[in-house]
Amino acid sequence: MIEIDRMIAEKVMGWTVAANVYDEGSSGLWLYNGKPSGETVVKKFADFKPSTNITHAFEVVEKMREKGFFLILNDTGCQYRCAFSSHENKAWEVFINKPPNDLYVWEATPQLAICLAALEAVK
Repeated sequence: MIEIDRMIAEKVMGWTVAANVYDEGSSGLWLYNGKPSGETVVKKFADFKPSTNITHAFEVVEKMREKGFFLILNDTGCQYRCAFSSHENKAWEVFINKPPNDLYVWEATPQLAICLAALEAVK
């Protein structure tokens, strides 16, 4: 698992890892809310790859919706621009409206754009 996937799992999804195992292919498990019960296991650690798997990226979108954000995603023809905005902002531009700085997220794939925009929005 690459670093951005770990950050998304922890900072956006609210998961923690069983043991301190961060290597690709490890048997560590993501736990929901960090509760040490086998019933709270969400995914195997190495199986959550939102920066490369579009299905996982849209799990991030759904979590951001639960947090009160909405997705703005635009295919520019050569890259994807992504932003998450809160409903209070009523922003329809393709950027993260986070005063005093606005941030555009441009990436080659929508899943990576989603992940980077989500991390920026929850800072």
